[in-house]
Amino acid sequence: MLVVETSMIVNGSWGRWISCWFSDAFWILMTYRLHRAGYLLFGKFWKAIRVVAAPATFVLRPWIGRHEIPYEADIDVGLKVLHPSLGCVISRHAVIGKNFLVVGGGGIGTRSNAYDGVFAIGDNVSLGMGASIIGPIRIGSNVSIGAGAVVIHDVVDGKSVAGVPARVIGSIESGQDGHAFDAADLYTLPLFVDQNDSRNWR
Repeated sequence: MLVVETSMIVNGSWGRWISCWFSDAFWILMTYRLHRAGYLLFGKFWKAIRVVAAPATFVLRPWIGRHEIPYEADIDVGLKVLHPSLGCVISRHAVIGKNFLVVGGGGIGTRSNAYDGVFAIGDNVSLGMGASIIGPIRIGSNVSIGAGAVVIHDVVDGKSVAGVPARVIGSIESGQDGHAFDAADLYTLPLFVDQNDSRNWR
């Protein structure tokens, strides 16, 4: 997963293989994936191992990026963090599908009753700058969440949401060939907004 996600940072430019190791985005992915691998390998003992390794983590803190992505969070391949210097937070209860794109300042948290519900986010979801998802919640696949939005209700597949609290403002056009959109594609796909609805939205 880390190799795939590093390739996404490089994005076909071989020169970036030299510079990507010094980027916050890479170190966010590196630390999360390594901690996640340790957790999957050692289970509940990983927490104790991390305590022993805490001094090394403290020394490396300036290089590992501004983020809180706990190893309990289950994030599939394709995680991408844009503008990582703004930080990002993801709840340990979250189960996230492929190609999740989070822009700096985005956060995924839980209510006090988070243990009583599902916290699932589908494939090809983009979370705009400063946007928040508050679970338990279900977010479908191919969903675009606008900057500054606060999502507190379930969102079905192929929708674009914005606002506080977030509501549907449009749909993302689906390819007729069943193409699974890349998370980055969500910024370039046609967005169909119900103009009558948007005029009444305050």
